[in-house]
Amino acid sequence: MSTRYYIEFVHINSREENYDMQSKWFDTKKEAKQWLSENFDFISDDISVFLMTAEFTDEDDYDIVSSQKIR
Repeated sequence: MSTRYYIEFVHINSREENYDMQSKWFDTKKEAKQWLSENFDFISDDISVFLMTAEFTDEDDYDIVSSQKIR
C-alpha cells in the first residue's frame, strides 16, 4: 500500500460539496504544498484549498483517507 497526495480546490459558495479543480498526484505532502506555493500568485477568497491524502491498494485503486484545509 502506498500514500499519495494532491491539492483540491473548492468554491466556498458551491451548493454541492464537489471540488472545482484538482492537482496532479504527489509523493509527499511537502511536494504538494510546494507546487501550490510556486504555481499560484493569487487564489480568490471564494476558493478553499485542501491537501488530500489517498491510500492506494494498487496502481489505480485508492481511498481518500484525509483532507486538511490549507486556506
